[in-house]
Amino acid sequence: MNKLLEFVVSPTYFYADYRKSKVSKEERTELIKKYNRRYLVASWFLAAMLGLTWQWNEYPSDGWLIPYGVMVAVLVWLFPFSRSNEIFLAFLEDAYDKVSHKDPSSNLLFSERIRLALHSYIELLANFAIIYYLIPKEWFSEPLEGIWDALYYSGVTITTLGYGDIHPAHWIPKGLVVYEVFCGFILLIVSFAIYAGRGMERDA
Repeated sequence: MNKLLEFVVSPTYFYADYRKSKVSKEERTELIKKYNRRYLVASWFLAAMLGLTWQWNEYPSDGWLIPYGVMVAVLVWLFPFSRSNEIFLAFLEDAYDKVSHKDPSSNLLFSERIRLALHSYIELLANFAIIYYLIPKEWFSEPLEGIWDALYYSGVTITTLGYGDIHPAHWIPKGLVVYEVFCGFILLIVSFAIYAGRGMERDA
């Protein structure tokens, strides 16, 4: 992927790619596991802090609307959306490499890859909840009044339960919902199936 495009799509992916290129294969393995744990904790910590400290209601009116919206958009792009893109791209690329029988770029075991995928799945739930919480509540059929509403909505979305009590009423959350489901499928179906299958082949 072009480096500029990589940075635009996911600053965290760009940073991780840069860091991994500077270390050995053994160090890269530990770096991947360390970042996975840190980002998982950071996502849920941010969600908890938003719920405890930021009583989000609506965007301010008048002259503050545009700069406030830009600030929120940059915040979302730099972390929760960037990380969601990174997870999607990293696991999709890794799954493709496994199917193509390319040499692994790290020494991760298949059991470790499944654990990383599970951590990432839980992180996706929090990342999308943060995004849903920060966008205007008028973009949903029922307002998300708190972070727990956002976590609930993200949970029923990524697991494709779709109770229908809350649904997106604007094209931006509609697109986010489809993308969240797609990211969840990549992790659960593609990654788990490939990792488990290749792991069993190796043990056979």
